[in-house]
Amino acid sequence: AKTPVFGQEQALRARLEREYMHRGVPVVLLVVQGGPGTLDMMMSSGKEGYPILVLADSGGAATAVHQFFEVGIDAVEDNFRASEAKFKELKKLHYEHGNNLVSFFRLADDEANEDMSTALLCAIFGN
Repeated sequence: AKTPVFGQEQALRARLEREYMHRGVPVVLLVVQGGPGTLDMMMSSGKEGYPILVLADSGGAATAVHQFFEVGIDAVEDNFRASEAKFKELKKLHYEHGNNLVSFFRLADDEANEDMSTALLCAIFGN
């Protein structure tokens, strides 16, 4: 039996997303934590125009993307700085989609005007 390789599921996930979209099922990528491979999934979804909801305070790639969008590469953790080109490309895709491609939600934000279910709906229908 073959040993699973980290990230090999991405092509399957992309095919499933496309099939669901062709059938009229709303698709949104929910980003919770994650590592460098998560950035690749975000790029893949973004290139297809699928909305991306990032839990900004969940750590890992999610927090790094939020920091880059808000402040720039200087705010990003050292272990994600090598991915600056991906951050820039994702931000460019976001801009090309009318700044509606990537949205952020903070679980710890007591002053938020919406809950997570509302944030998901806004990501899906606001795109």
